[in-house]
This record gives sequence, C-alpha cells and structure tokens, in this order.
Amino acid sequence: MLKAFYENRLKKSRFYRNVMTLMSGTALAQVLPVAALPVLSRLYTPEHFGTYGLFLSISTSLAVLATGRYELAIPLPRKNEDAFHLVVLSALLTAGFSLLILILTFFARGPVSGVLKNPEISGWLFGVSISVLLLAGFQILNYWANRNNRYRDMAAGRVIQTGLMVVTALGLGFLHPGAGGLIVAGIAGQLAAVLFMASRTFTREQRAGMTVRGAGLREQARRYEKFPRINSMHALMDMLQLNGIIFLISAFFGQKVLGFYSMTMRVLRTPLSFVGTSIAQVFYQRMSSDYSAGKEIESLVRKTTVRLAILAFPVFFTLFLAGPQLFSAVLGPEWREAGVYAKILAPWLYLNFIYSPVSQLPLVLNRQGAGFFVGLGYNILILAFVFIGYRTGDIRMGFTLISIFVTFYLIGTLVWLFWISRQGRIAERNG
Repeated sequence: MLKAFYENRLKKSRFYRNVMTLMSGTALAQVLPVAALPVLSRLYTPEHFGTYGLFLSISTSLAVLATGRYELAIPLPRKNEDAFHLVVLSALLTAGFSLLILILTFFARGPVSGVLKNPEISGWLFGVSISVLLLAGFQILNYWANRNNRYRDMAAGRVIQTGLMVVTALGLGFLHPGAGGLIVAGIAGQLAAVLFMASRTFTREQRAGMTVRGAGLREQARRYEKFPRINSMHALMDMLQLNGIIFLISAFFGQKVLGFYSMTMRVLRTPLSFVGTSIAQVFYQRMSSDYSAGKEIESLVRKTTVRLAILAFPVFFTLFLAGPQLFSAVLGPEWREAGVYAKILAPWLYLNFIYSPVSQLPLVLNRQGAGFFVGLGYNILILAFVFIGYRTGDIRMGFTLISIFVTFYLIGTLVWLFWISRQGRIAERNG
C-alpha cells in the first residue's frame, strides 16, 4: 500500500517530491532536538527556558519587519533577474534595520527588561540585532532557493541550524547552565545556516552573471509596494499574537510560567513546524506559479489542507489525551504543568498547524487587505483571552478560552480561504 502511494503520488508529482525532499531533511534536523530535550530539560530550568523564549520572541517579532516583507515576493516575478533584485533589496533593508535595533538597544534595554519583569534578559538584548539579521537573512535565502527549486539546500540548511544549536546548548549546559547557553546556541545555529545558504546562493548566481542595478531595485520596490505597506503590518500582528502571549505571560505571571509555556511550544511546534514549513514553502511556490499561469488552485488548497489535517491528527490527539503524563515521563516531573498546557492548547495548535501554510493564499490573490482584517480578529481574540486569564488569576482559564473560541474562528477562516481560492480562479477566467 505504501509502495503504491509512493509510485502514484511521489514519483508522478513534483509537488510531492519537493515536499518529501524538504521533509526528509527536516526530519533529520529534528532527530537531535527531540533526542536532546530530556537532557536539556534537566540542564536548564523553566526560568532559563522562559528567558530564552522571551529573547527569541523579541527577535522573531522584529525580524518580520526587517525585510519589508519583500522576501515573500521573490517567487513571484517571471524573470530571475527581477527576483534577485528583491533578494538584494530585502538584504539591504535587513542590514539597516538590524543596525537601528542595535543603536536603540543602548537606550531601551533597561525599560524593556523592566516592563517584562525579567532583569536577566537585559544584558542579552544586545544579541537581538544579530539574531534579527540572521533570522531575516535565512528567510531571504530560503525564498530564493524555493523559487529555484533548491529544496536540498533548504533541507541541508535546517539540518545544520538545528544540529549546531543542539550541540552548543548541550555543551554550554554542562559547562555553565543558564539562559545564555540557550541564547548563544540559537544564534550559533542561525549563523551556520545563513553562511551555508549564502555560500550556495552566491556561488551559483556569480556563475550565472547576475548583476544588480539601482534602477532595478527601485522598480521592484515600487512593483511590490503592497508587501511592506500592507503585509508587513499583517505579519507584525501575527508575530505579536504569537509572541504577545509570551510578553503578557512574562509581565503577568513571571518566568516560571513562561518557561512552562515556552517548553509547551517547543515540544508541540518545533517538530511539526518544520514539516508545516516544508509544505508551506513548496505550496507557496506551486500556488504562485499555477496562478500566474492561469491555472486552477482551489484543488491544491483543499488537498493540502486535508493532508495537513491527517498528518498532524495523531500527534495532537495523543497530547490531548496524555499531555501531562508524557511531559512528566520524558522531560521530568517538574515539567508536568507544561504538559497540562499542551493538553489544553492541543485543539488550537492543531487547527493553527493546518491553517498556517494555506494562510499565504491572500498574498498570491492580491487580497492582503482582507487577509489583514481576518488576522486582526484572530490576534485580538488570543491576546484578549490571555488577559482574561490574568484578570481571573488563572492562566489555564485563558488557554481554555483560546482553545475553544479561536479553534472555531480558524475553521471559519479556512472556509473563507476555500472560497477565495475558487473566486480567484473565476476572476482569472473572466479577466
């Protein structure tokens, strides 16, 4: 049966071959992190993971603004030269933005650590500018590789990133455990991945004689101006929702609760996020090219959604049934509370896993405005329920409300995405 599936699906479909290339690399990339978690959870305390989660949240929230979101446009132009101008434009914006963050850190690190009630993070805020530069750079290089179907390079980059991160975290944890070990390990993994992807990209582009012109940069900046003007705000809202929870937990509940929540997200999101990202990147490239060619995309959206749902169901259903017991047995009894959070949040994270790859559809269909307001409602709901948890003095209450109401909101959003995928085809045919 599996052999028949392989022959009928994987061999005949470039989409599935590309997904499997990325997934095979990302599966290898997850061997070390998953194997190392029981050790890391005993080397580092919930407070350490809380501080690291806070650092990572600040970095990722800022990284979405660094490129002006022009990296999302890289797969769209017909000419490779135009796309490469978008690569350079994104890189220049990232460098300038990272420098600005470094300057602001000198003045803002004290107030920021005070608001978040985490004095330990103050000294590490200087690393945020480096992390932003590397996170955004990795995204830029991945979208260029995605455009050119270099999925083996993308998979290898992830293996290098996670492998070095885990080895560094373990080494520093044995020598001198602390939040700094996790932060340095994360930056080391990001740096290695960017250097690898850059070496693979620019060697090939130099051989191809790719040149950059100032007029070309200005032309692409104007052509895709909606990405920084509309999508950057949408992306910032998404990151504030994702990381706003961490900021609120830090300010309202302290480092220990934040550490439990960070571990929950690390366990639930890390393995599946790489799988989801692999599918999302191939899906975005395929959807962009099909829509540009006037092909129907509704079936691609539906099939991708169904397969994501089937893929993730066993994982989230198991966590829903036995999250506390699993966390306690694998990570240690002090992490049982993180398992309780996993059990409560499993329905929401399951729907979010399904939704994330296909959420890129409004970008391709030029429906960024509508997508912005859909995302706004989603983000407001999540942050409001966390605040209710603070007002009631029970973070579990806030998580329960998220799991109930936001799950239904995502179901409605998926229905809307199916509808616009059909309307996009109608509009293309009528045009």
